[in-house]
Amino acid sequence: MYYFAASVCLMSSCVDSDKSYFNPDETKEYYENEYFIKDIDPSMDWKTTRSVPVAVSINEDLGVNYKISIFSSNPLLEGDNALLLAEGSANNGMSFNTTADIPNALSAVYVMRTDEKNRNLVKIVGVEDGQIKASFGAKTATSRTTRSGAEIQTMPFDKSESDVLAMISSATEMTSGITLQAGGTYKISKGNTLQGMVANQGFDTRASIIVEGTWDLSGESTKINKGVDLYIVNGGQLILPSEEKQLEIIGTSCFAVYPGSSIVGQNATLSVTNASGGRINFNAGIIDVKVLSVASWEATTGVYNTGTLKAGNLNFANSATLINHGQVEAKTMHDNTKIENACYMKVETLGASSIKLSSNSAINATNWKSVWGSQIQMAANSMITISNEANLSGATIIGPSNEYALVKIQALKDINGFNNSGNIYYEVDFTDNNITNNGWLVENFLSKIKNTDGAIAKFGESPITIPAGECTGEGNTPSEQGEEIPTNNNTITYTFEDNFPLVGDYDMNDIVLDVKTQYNRDAENKITSADVNITLVAVGATKQIGAAMRLIGLTRSDITSVTFTDEKGIRNTLGNSIFGADTYEEDGDQVIIPLFGDGHRVYGEDKVDKMLNTGYSETEELYSMTIHIIPSVQSANPFIKKDNMDIFIAYPARSTTNKRSEVHLYEFWGNGLTSRALNQEANMAAAGNRTWAIAVPNFKYPKEGVLISEAYPEFAEWAKDHNTNLEWYKNPVKSSIINR
Repeated sequence: MYYFAASVCLMSSCVDSDKSYFNPDETKEYYENEYFIKDIDPSMDWKTTRSVPVAVSINEDLGVNYKISIFSSNPLLEGDNALLLAEGSANNGMSFNTTADIPNALSAVYVMRTDEKNRNLVKIVGVEDGQIKASFGAKTATSRTTRSGAEIQTMPFDKSESDVLAMISSATEMTSGITLQAGGTYKISKGNTLQGMVANQGFDTRASIIVEGTWDLSGESTKINKGVDLYIVNGGQLILPSEEKQLEIIGTSCFAVYPGSSIVGQNATLSVTNASGGRINFNAGIIDVKVLSVASWEATTGVYNTGTLKAGNLNFANSATLINHGQVEAKTMHDNTKIENACYMKVETLGASSIKLSSNSAINATNWKSVWGSQIQMAANSMITISNEANLSGATIIGPSNEYALVKIQALKDINGFNNSGNIYYEVDFTDNNITNNGWLVENFLSKIKNTDGAIAKFGESPITIPAGECTGEGNTPSEQGEEIPTNNNTITYTFEDNFPLVGDYDMNDIVLDVKTQYNRDAENKITSADVNITLVAVGATKQIGAAMRLIGLTRSDITSVTFTDEKGIRNTLGNSIFGADTYEEDGDQVIIPLFGDGHRVYGEDKVDKMLNTGYSETEELYSMTIHIIPSVQSANPFIKKDNMDIFIAYPARSTTNKRSEVHLYEFWGNGLTSRALNQEANMAAAGNRTWAIAVPNFKYPKEGVLISEAYPEFAEWAKDHNTNLEWYKNPVKSSIINR
């Protein structure tokens, strides 16, 4: 604590006398020379928070009320470190509309909706155009279990099984040594087995082979040359060459496996080398191979599956397409594979250039190895589940425009270049267990779903029911009970320098108050009361010093009652102080609520020169009180908020015994001082936009004798340009602050 004695007459004692020796030019020069920061931004108002409108709507189940909470960071990840900025309720017929005090530096908030079973869903919303707007649920909400149409093409083979069976009576039985002829129809009759390949030279006029029995090609690698249609029907079986061997289907040749029939060879390769000339290969039975290889220059060609397809590797190169309306099980796949899935796929490593899922379809994979530039389109009620790691680098996931899709990921590995759009619920394990130390990974994933229709939830808490079934596997059923998320109301720390109108030491710890405000709302979101909790954190002053709260813009008629919860007797110090002990001070119709009369006596100290909690003498606990205020008119918008909560300190003026010096936040200077204050308007005018008090979110104040600009190196830069270094208070010199 210090001041310049030579300037006392200029700054204080002469101001209130009959003869004023106040010299505004000298006073202004004094501030310019002695104030600890030069070249303050002319637009600086020293505010670190702002008030923004909030509008949150619900398009989910009718008749259900949801709790709406707005946080400064991800509550699923941060827990009670995520600061609560606003809270209310909403349903299909009622939005949550209010205003919230948020830090100026905050460009995005986390809006959480909680159902009656404590299941939570979070959206990341940018603060755009000075407001917060969010919506939960599809805008045209329907039943979560309704199929909204099959988006995957259906491609029945050009001959039905009955058409093929009708060809058998005129077909020639295949025997070893036979040479196939162009345009001919051949068969392996039911009960017959043909061992080995037959001669085929390739045809421009297609030949047909119908397998009702067994065709055993388990010997050497072999080829079916161009122009052959291979039909496996009526329980027929094609046995492929053994390990390290393959069957090549070349040129325009293709295969069709009908129900009850199969192509088997768990150690073999089935290779379609030229994509059947643009024709589709068809499976309605069973294919079980080591490798299914399809090369394609036609985006629509490949394999159409309505049966069961198992492969160690799906090697669909050059954008060949697997169209699945049945069951697919594979280990790996070629990066250029295109997947259109209308039913169920189980894959060890999912990796494809394009994936499309229809309604009520599912892909279950152990790992997801994304292909750069890949696009994943998901229809309503489709789901992708990754039981281990997902590398989403370069991938774009597009959800439906109505209803929702679901993506469940156990662990993220990479997110570089990932993009998201549409209605998607994401369940990622880092929301359950903070197992990753890669903050960049988490932050960037969350930033990609900011301002989209995407939302995040803990595992099992997404509000989407997908029944278990043939095409959905285990499906998805929301958990019966979610975990309650701890909340911590946002704290605004008021810090004061007590020497006004003199220049002080600017450690900003002469009085430090932590203030939390909680609004109590009714079923219509109207505020029935407010609880203002005030904690006296530090007393660095060496004089008798008290504090009060003036509510700007309110009159006593706006308030029904004010009561106090003051278990520690903080207000007992108001007696014989510069404040009265009544609920309100007598000051016209202003609402001025005295808080305490002497910060030292709050902590039982009789000596006013003892500094508390500033680095010299520490208290074991902090003393708090709560002011319960009931408004006379109820509204969804807060009647008390940071912008009208003029918390100030006061101490006996040097020039008179019946007046007090007051220190207010700079933003309230325009409202003047109270009637009991020493008139210091001339000093305030000379001071310009210098300040002796600031209010900062969750502030760790400097130790005694440490300039705030030394404890926080970015503070001075912020003071010189209030549009920069907005989070200066998050970057302290840790040895220079009090961290309680």
